[in-house]
Amino acid sequence: RGRSICPPDGHGAMPGEEEARGNGGSGPRPERLRTSDDRAQAAALMAGAFRESPSYKHMLESRGEAKREVLLASLFEKNLALQKDACWCSRRPEDGSLQCAFLLTPSDAPPVSFFRMVRGGLLQLLLQWGLGPVGRLLRAKAWHERSYAEALGTRPHLVLERMAVSKNQRGGGIGTATLAGALAVDADAKGLPVVLTTQEARNVRFYRRLGFEVALEEEFPPGITNTIMVREPTL
Repeated sequence: RGRSICPPDGHGAMPGEEEARGNGGSGPRPERLRTSDDRAQAAALMAGAFRESPSYKHMLESRGEAKREVLLASLFEKNLALQKDACWCSRRPEDGSLQCAFLLTPSDAPPVSFFRMVRGGLLQLLLQWGLGPVGRLLRAKAWHERSYAEALGTRPHLVLERMAVSKNQRGGGIGTATLAGALAVDADAKGLPVVLTTQEARNVRFYRRLGFEVALEEEFPPGITNTIMVREPTL
């Protein structure tokens, strides 16, 4: 298991305000991704949620919405292959397809070596994205890591990344229930704080209901405000 080659970027299209009310106590069962098909589904789900993310629009500024989604799906699938144990999901009971997916990445995961990046598709990424966008992606990754160090110092922690709920499942408590279940296992049981970045005010409200608080705000790149939020473990 290794760290992401993506920036732990702001969160994508999120559930509506009613999401935080839950779904009547019979919520979905969070689980780890199992197969390569699961990773492809999760990558597609995340790409659909993040194609309009301010950060990824900046990185891929010359690409249209549809092309951004294709490029992000490819990037995320490669990234998930490097972080097989960090990705959580929940499934639709009717057919078993994914309805929610996100990453909870440990800060002490070993860095991804250049060799693993190459094996994981770095050269293909350069060909698909171009040198400029890949440079912006790597600068964003470095900025996020510095910001998280400012918020948490050297404390071991988890990074919540790329939280996504399928469009036709938003507003029913799916995201709240899945994330709460994963936080109980990966964060609370291990006594670990969790940090995230978001760029939308409604996401700040959503995460506050799950115990996150704003740690700092900063623009990166210029014109894009990032809110860093931290959740302390509950006993």
